[in-house]
Amino acid sequence: MVSVDCSTFEAWFADKIKKKQITEKAQINDLLSELKSLKLLSKQNVTDTRATITLNYPDRTEIICADKFSIYRNGTYYEMTEKLKKIIW
Repeated sequence: MVSVDCSTFEAWFADKIKKKQITEKAQINDLLSELKSLKLLSKQNVTDTRATITLNYPDRTEIICADKFSIYRNGTYYEMTEKLKKIIW
């Protein structure tokens, strides 16, 4: 099994990436609300990236990496939630 870092995710899985676009306002609000409520992991983690979330803002783009157990966002690791798993997968 290979542990995939956030920065190399696309290189490893380029031919297997499935894209899911969320455009409904309610779904976007659910996603953003869930991201705001994430709990910090108590110890430093390494996310074995299996999905990325791309948030497009008018002035920037944010890439969030995820595996079954954690989220990596802006240099910080958070616990994955069941609700976020359902949104992503």
